[in-house]
Amino acid sequence: MGKIIQFPDKKIKKLLDTAFSHLEIQTQEIEEMSIKLEQQSEELLEQTQRILELMMEKD
Repeated sequence: MGKIIQFPDKKIKKLLDTAFSHLEIQTQEIEEMSIKLEQQSEELLEQTQRILELMMEKD
């Protein structure tokens, strides 16, 4: 009988490995952006509280 060619399977596996690798990188980048956004959100909240305190002092 003929030999089963596995070349396409290796190609597909390589494509899937590459795709998953890119997804892992993108997931890590999204997590890093999420942390930065959380930090910026906290900074904005602190600035807003400070502005409100200054406004209260003026009254």
